[in-house]
Amino acid sequence: MKIPAAVVDNTPTPFPVGVYIGELADVEDRGQEGETEFLRLNFVNNTPADDNTESPGNRIFREDVCLRHKGISLFDYEEVTEAMPFLLKRGAFLLSSFALAIGATSRVAEGAVELDLPSFVHDLREGEYSGFSALFQVEHNTYKPKDADENDAPRTNAQVRRFASAD
Repeated sequence: MKIPAAVVDNTPTPFPVGVYIGELADVEDRGQEGETEFLRLNFVNNTPADDNTESPGNRIFREDVCLRHKGISLFDYEEVTEAMPFLLKRGAFLLSSFALAIGATSRVAEGAVELDLPSFVHDLREGEYSGFSALFQVEHNTYKPKDADENDAPRTNAQVRRFASAD
């Protein structure tokens, strides 16, 4: 049996770039000793939303949403500001745009969104939105981990560029 290098080295191919429609499945908590906490959104039954997007087959798309970074919680903020850590600002973007996409909130004055993030995250964890469909655009991000050796190849991950309504 020939085993590809990606399997031997446990470096899977990232989810393909493109625009997809998928259903929210389960939601997982992923934390690291109270300093960092992520909420993982798992999307299943993913299908291309346009002719330029390749089929992902039966692959699950996973997006990690940062809720706590270096001990600071996204829920500690009253509004998103430029002073927020990038990961928390991205968490606010992902949660608010997903909430918009599934109709859990709507835009208010000047296009802003009012969203009770702790309640929305609680409902996500409890499965209130399981089975809801959203359109999402996937892009690749290539990076080299801080602890990587000089000769280690860069890593590539797939991440959401935007969520939108699947309707």
